[in-house]
Amino acid sequence: MKALAAALGALVLALAAGVFYFYNAASSAGGEMDALRRDNLEINQRAASLEQEKAGITAELATLRADKETFAAQLDQLAQSKNETAAEIEALRKEKEELAQRLAQLEKEKSDAAAQLETQVSQLSVQKEEEVARLKEEADKRQAEKEAEIARLKNTHDQLTAGMKQEIQQGQIKITQLADQLSVSMVDQIIFPSGSADISPEGLKVLQRVGDIIKKAQGKTIRVEGHTDDQPLSWYLRSKFASNWELSTLRASNVVRFLQDKVGIEGTRLKAVGLSEYRPIADNKNPEGRSKNRRIEITLEAAR
Repeated sequence: MKALAAALGALVLALAAGVFYFYNAASSAGGEMDALRRDNLEINQRAASLEQEKAGITAELATLRADKETFAAQLDQLAQSKNETAAEIEALRKEKEELAQRLAQLEKEKSDAAAQLETQVSQLSVQKEEEVARLKEEADKRQAEKEAEIARLKNTHDQLTAGMKQEIQQGQIKITQLADQLSVSMVDQIIFPSGSADISPEGLKVLQRVGDIIKKAQGKTIRVEGHTDDQPLSWYLRSKFASNWELSTLRASNVVRFLQDKVGIEGTRLKAVGLSEYRPIADNKNPEGRSKNRRIEITLEAAR
């Protein structure tokens, strides 16, 4: 019994020890479980955080890939622009070379043109000097000829003045010289009967004396002008002349014919002009003025 009691006591002690051990083990396992739960929770939280970070990283990767593609496109574009720029630079270089060649050519042409122009200017200067000298010589020659012509005409003027002295003193003839032009103005009554275009015998003598002198003035055209006053023609004169135009023209023509036929002046030197009443030299309001306006003017002028 003692042995049994001892065995039972030992068994109870063993069971108590087992219970105590089990209780301690259970308590320890429960703590570990709690720790594991906390670790698991942390792990889950960490996993969630990592998932979020992964998502962020994935998004960043996507953005980076997009940026990479954008940068790649930009790089391609820059490469293309670089190639285009290089092509433009090459084209500009060639254009610069061509412009440099053209500039060199233009400089040469300019130099050649300047040399040619200088030669031409030199030639023109020589020609101009020669032309000036020639023109001066011609001008001097013409001046000398003009002075000689004026001197010859002055001689004709002096001859007429001496030869027609009486008529000049009586106011029937007026002789005027202006440079190389000489004019002899004769009142109509010394040449023509009143109201007639036929030269009177006295008029023939006067014209013969005048013609013999002016005939010697070679190189001069002889212009004969017929002039009237402004009075209308009488009924008698209108039966022969339509107006003062016809009267003045016929008188001038008859004087020209006499100078050619009787005095022997070449027809090529003669002109006949009728000017009617439209070139008065005096006032037509009085008889004296009208008498002066009725005239024949013989003018020696330069031949043309």
